[in-house]
Amino acid sequence: MCNTHSSKMTILNYSTIAEVTDQASVKAAAKKIGDHLKGSGLNLLINNAGIGDRTTVDSANPEDVLTMYNINLIGPMLVTQHHVILFLEVTDQASVKAAAKKIGDHLKGSGLNLLINNAGIGDRTTVDSANPEDVLTMYNINLIGPMLVTQKAAQGSKQKGMSCSKAAVINISSALGSLEKVPEMLFVQMIAYHCSKSVLVTGANRGIGLELVKQLVRKPNPPGWIFATCRDPEGARAQELKNLASKHPNLVILQLEATDPESIQATAKKAEAHLGGSGLNLLINNAGVMPESTLESATAADMLAVYKINVVGPMLVTQFNSKDKRTQSVSLQAFLPLLKKAAQDTTQTGLSCGKAAIINVSTIGASIGNTPSMATFPVISYRCSKVWPIC
Repeated sequence: MCNTHSSKMTILNYSTIAEVTDQASVKAAAKKIGDHLKGSGLNLLINNAGIGDRTTVDSANPEDVLTMYNINLIGPMLVTQHHVILFLEVTDQASVKAAAKKIGDHLKGSGLNLLINNAGIGDRTTVDSANPEDVLTMYNINLIGPMLVTQKAAQGSKQKGMSCSKAAVINISSALGSLEKVPEMLFVQMIAYHCSKSVLVTGANRGIGLELVKQLVRKPNPPGWIFATCRDPEGARAQELKNLASKHPNLVILQLEATDPESIQATAKKAEAHLGGSGLNLLINNAGVMPESTLESATAADMLAVYKINVVGPMLVTQFNSKDKRTQSVSLQAFLPLLKKAAQDTTQTGLSCGKAAIINVSTIGASIGNTPSMATFPVISYRCSKVWPIC
């Protein structure tokens, strides 16, 4: 055996046998290395062991996949550190508190350097089949859960300011939640959309919604019908919208409470009456709320209230599941049937916003790319609710 020494590292030229998936083998190898180091620490660990195969998505079987995962991922974890397995229900504050206490007992006064919020669920719902209960359940697990876990992990920290050299929180997403994975031409057609015969904008009495309406009525070839909805058309906040409607007969103001199925259904019927048998070409879900809240001050109830308006609301506006008590049959109402009607009335084939489209409005405040610059902007519930996947 040949040893080469430096002030920071000891390079050992020897072979130590270790089966990375066998804890006893890993422990024995670690002991041999410890004997060689004679009290010094190990400066660099390179986890290189791994296997590969030539399986395809057609030929792979669960056993082979699990074997590869065991060697290529779990093995390095076993080699790198001793691990503790804990039970944790991320939406249950008592469970989160208990898990945090157990971790604290293991750390013995030290802090936690890295929290990776990976727990989550997914489903196969579409805009047609989704219902408010399922959407709220998913939001509770995938967004509020990480918030509860993070709040507990952050308690007791004496560090000031933001720095990954102190500690970090990583919230795991996937390609299914990526806005960039939407087919490129869909974005191009959305941006170029200019030939709508009818448009409905929610939250149209101020802000982005009002400006969208202004731009639509000023177009050289404006839509035949522009439906501008808001919660209180007779209120002071809707005065500018009413002034605009008095000058443009194709602009119709409708009352709409985006979280109230009865209000949505009534508004859809009024829009349908104006359309006279035609469909709705464009639905812009813009209505939303943005209350002040931080990671420290936000509660589960606050997060769910914002999510109900900003996410469940647009889903309800798009489609409403109506169940007949006598026959137990479920029918879709609200604006989705009108959108489908517009799509069916065109001669185009394939996916195209030239038929009908739904646009869910977000803002730069919810941008994942701008997270570092927006970290001090105290609207965490809004930011979570407005990171929109596109269906």
